Amino acid sequence: MNFGRGSATVAYLPMTFEGKLAVTELAIALNFGGDQQAIGRTTPILPLATIPPTCPNPPTPDCGPIPVDGLPEVELLDITTQAWVRLPHLGQGSRYSVAEPKRFVDPASGAVLVRYVNDKLESVGFATDLSITGDVR
Repeated sequence: MNFGRGSATVAYLPMTFEGKLAVTELAIALNFGGDQQAIGRTTPILPLATIPPTCPNPPTPDCGPIPVDGLPEVELLDITTQAWVRLPHLGQGSRYSVAEPKRFVDPASGAVLVRYVNDKLESVGFATDLSITGDVR
C-alpha cells in the first residue's frame, strides 16, 4: 500500500467459519515492497493511552519527532468502546503482539479494523503481515 498524507482504513477478515472465535493473539508487522512476512518471535505491544493530535501541514516544531522511516502510524478499532486506539510506532520487519487482542477482534466474524495514518508530507509505502490466532468454538 502506498499513500500520501491522510489515512486508509482496512478490514482484515479470516476465512469464513461457524461459531465464535476465541482470539488468543493479534500480531502485526509492517515491511517494504515484496518482503511481506516478518519471521521470528513477537514483541508485546500496548496501545498508547491517547492518540496524539494531528500535525498541521506543514508540521510545526511542537509536533514532536515525526518518524521518517516511510511507515505509517497504526490504529486499531477497539470493539468494546468503538474508539480508535493508536499503537506505538512500529519498526520495519518486527512482529508485534497486541495486548488484549479480544478488544480488537470481532468474535463472530474474526474481523479486525486497522487504520493507517500518515501525518508526514512524504508518502508512506508498506506491506502488512497481520495474523489472528485463536480457537473457533
